[in-house]
Amino acid sequence: MSEAYLPRYLPRLREIRSVSEAHRVGTYDEIKAWLDHIKEHPLDCFENRIDISELNRELAEFFEDIDARGADGKLLYPIKQRIWKDLREFLIQRWTSVHKNELRVLDVIIENLCKDANVAPMLSESIFCLFGDADRSFYTLPSEYSRPIHLIAVPHSSIQNIWNWLVLPHELGHDMFIDIRQLANELEHLVVKALEPYALSVGWVNVPRWEPAINQVRWELIDGTQLIRELWTEWVFELFPDLLATLMCGPAYLMQLQEILRFDAFSWWTMDPTQRYFGGPDPHPVGHVRSLLVSSAIRRLGYEHHADALDERLLRTARIPATISWLFRTSEVEQPVLLFEVQWIELLKSGLLISKIILDTPLESLGQKKLLDFIQFSHADQEISETEARNILSTQQKNDPRTRARHLLAAARIAFESEPQKADTIHKVALSKLLALEAH
Repeated sequence: MSEAYLPRYLPRLREIRSVSEAHRVGTYDEIKAWLDHIKEHPLDCFENRIDISELNRELAEFFEDIDARGADGKLLYPIKQRIWKDLREFLIQRWTSVHKNELRVLDVIIENLCKDANVAPMLSESIFCLFGDADRSFYTLPSEYSRPIHLIAVPHSSIQNIWNWLVLPHELGHDMFIDIRQLANELEHLVVKALEPYALSVGWVNVPRWEPAINQVRWELIDGTQLIRELWTEWVFELFPDLLATLMCGPAYLMQLQEILRFDAFSWWTMDPTQRYFGGPDPHPVGHVRSLLVSSAIRRLGYEHHADALDERLLRTARIPATISWLFRTSEVEQPVLLFEVQWIELLKSGLLISKIILDTPLESLGQKKLLDFIQFSHADQEISETEARNILSTQQKNDPRTRARHLLAAARIAFESEPQKADTIHKVALSKLLALEAH
């Protein structure tokens, strides 16, 4: 990228402090300038994984109405501001040498994972990573629109913490949901059908919805049958990636997950009209339930001892409440309103049913395959990961011939859990070993 061009945008990039401020710099004129530059200076880092002319066409079409506003002066498509912010950060990182090795390793990991699970043919585009906001978690570009490029954001705070990159298989699961359109519909249908005989013992509850026609909150009375369906048709979008990551990386994934989960005795009923989300449960399952569902999948793979140990760790660090409360508020300054309470055991029992369906049901959207047909973390895989964990701690650079990225992701987490005081060594050696996979 020319020196005259890049500095013109770097200061403006630094101006962005939140998605809400992105409209100050995310103009179509700026986007068009980027597109014109890409035509003249293609990114060699893509290595023919993207058709540059097609990318330019898709970007121009996607962002053409980024500045469109309604009669009230508000942006009509604020989600596109966030997508542009991430996309521009991605382009800058790829054109410069900042974190070059880390970005190469991320590409190796994603390509490795897609090959091992044989999901690449199902995805319409290659998946790339960028380093996103330090104060955010890992995330996949939102699915509200057909995205012009597939991006997974790794928080800047994790650049030097490779043992945290075990979240990447989970994010790949989100990309499958987004790209394989019928997968979401098919799983939602299965969830609703499986839960037909079930109802949460909450009686009737009042829940808030956003009504766009009147631009305010309205309240809707629903029963326990509808509530359990709403919970799991939302939560299945997190449970599926959790199960995929477990099948890819084994018990180490739950080590990672337990570190980032919140184990609260409450959850939120959320809405965000600006993102066209008009009211429903927090999309992430309750932490206690989520951890136990992943440990159940670990048992399916034959790791009873590991699952027991991780369940015991959960019980040592987080008290499991008898009930989970759902709260709601319309702003950060308001006092939360208690909507309803659910017995946590009811959530776990229904979750175990949904997990079994996800793992064992042949799905038309996946070519009549069930998730267990794609990949399973075998005892040989666990042995490779444990061996590589020891190699990382002893700074042995050479990989086992059978080693794949998923083994090294698991190995880095196992090594860190074993000797966290060697964090710097673990990151450097694991990064080097992952980079060595690029040649294979």
